[in-house]
Amino acid sequence: MVYGDVYLRSNGGKWVRYDRSTGKMVKGLHKQNGAWYYFDETTGAMAHGRTWVPEWEEWHTFDTITGRG
Repeated sequence: MVYGDVYLRSNGGKWVRYDRSTGKMVKGLHKQNGAWYYFDETTGAMAHGRTWVPEWEEWHTFDTITGRG
């Protein structure tokens, strides 16, 4: 299990995040250090570019490099 705010590039080239308290892959909308990030509900892949965010019920543009939104 992975602990700490860990961002890893998986075998498929996607960036995923693991929750510091549970060690589980983060999915959905999350705020960290004042910035929003969205992680796919199925794969956990960090969103980049224009993405539908179910929690906000709207399209949102996330940075194409960092994923910050």
